[in-house]
Amino acid sequence: MNEEIINAFQQSTECVFKTMLGLDVTHGPARQCDRMTARHPVSGIIGLSGEMSGDVIVSFEERVATLATAALLGEEPDGLNDDVVDAVGELTNMIAGGAKGTLGRGDMQLALPTVILGAGHRIGFSSGIRPISIEFQSSWGAFCIDIGLTEADENGPRRTKALAEAI
Repeated sequence: MNEEIINAFQQSTECVFKTMLGLDVTHGPARQCDRMTARHPVSGIIGLSGEMSGDVIVSFEERVATLATAALLGEEPDGLNDDVVDAVGELTNMIAGGAKGTLGRGDMQLALPTVILGAGHRIGFSSGIRPISIEFQSSWGAFCIDIGLTEADENGPRRTKALAEAI
């Protein structure tokens, strides 16, 4: 994947967690991801369209999702409730929006985020897209970001130009 895109998502994630949650996070290397099963039981998904299109998935351990919700709302949720869904959706939106801003892709639009709950849920990317996964660690636990994007040319998305090709 284009190093500029990987860096934008890493920096956006670090900034969102530090600014919004007061939490330092570290990341591992970006790796090509062939799995269809989410790594963690709480996933925020957001679609992107325009100059680049595809999906970004932020997948959290349950503990990370509930502690992030508590930090945002000022009170701990009682399990994976609507507050957690809203918080995970908002964090996913902020991470993708921050990366978009860093990349300077003004014609790229973000969809509304969707949140999926449950261990072992499966998430598929569009045919021909091989996502990149970045693992993050924090004192609260682990989460990861899967990025499956293609760049568009004047004729639309080029499936053969999937961003994962550069790894």
